[in-house]
Amino acid sequence: MRSTPQPADSGPEDDLRLLVEKAEKGDVSVLPELRRLFDYNDELWRRVGDMARHAEEALVGLAAGDNLVLREGITRRLAELKAELAPAGALERLLVERVAACWVAANHADTVFGQSRNLQPPREDQLQRRMDVANRRFLESMKLLATVRRLLGGNAPA
Repeated sequence: MRSTPQPADSGPEDDLRLLVEKAEKGDVSVLPELRRLFDYNDELWRRVGDMARHAEEALVGLAAGDNLVLREGITRRLAELKAELAPAGALERLLVERVAACWVAANHADTVFGQSRNLQPPREDQLQRRMDVANRRFLESMKLLATVRRLLGGNAPA
């Protein structure tokens, strides 16, 4: 007679998964344990709380959709762009992240507009405005980065 395997006691991974599930649903009873976990692991809360990374991932997801080739290419180009802009300090790092996010948004808006065919005037105007706003934000973010570097005495990359 074979015995049916019994589920093992929950391990640390199961406990963590349960904690995260409850926290994501807003269960405040897990806050003390969540805070202990974050106190113990700085890298974890930094990764979870990195809003620029979340925004970047959302923008890349919007631009690439389900196309993993495009997603990987955009992600690598973003990493290259950030390396080229080489932030020297925390303020520049924040601005470089903004430039990178605006770069994705502006290029995505251009792509959507460029790939659109037979647009009716209301939709064409909407896409044109989106493209213009995204491009303006991108240019403003680059200008601000250049201004901060000039004021800090750094050299803006060529």
